[in-house]
Amino acid sequence: MDLWGKITAIKGNQVVITLENREELANLSLFTTAEQPQVIVDVQDERHLSKMQRKKAYAIIAEIAK
Repeated sequence: MDLWGKITAIKGNQVVITLENREELANLSLFTTAEQPQVIVDVQDERHLSKMQRKKAYAIIAEIAK
C-alpha cells in the first residue's frame, strides 16, 4: 500500500509525515494487524543534472566503453 504525503518534521530519529489524503490513513488499519506497522520511506529526488554534469557522465561512460 502506498501512502502519499510530505515530510513535515524531523526530530532526532523520528520523521513526521503529513498525508495528502486523510482517508488513506483510515485504510491503513485494513492492511495490518500490528499497532505499529513497518514502513519504507522513499524520498523523491527532484534535482536534475546540469548540462556540465551530463557531459561529464557521458564522457566517463564513453571511456568505460572503450
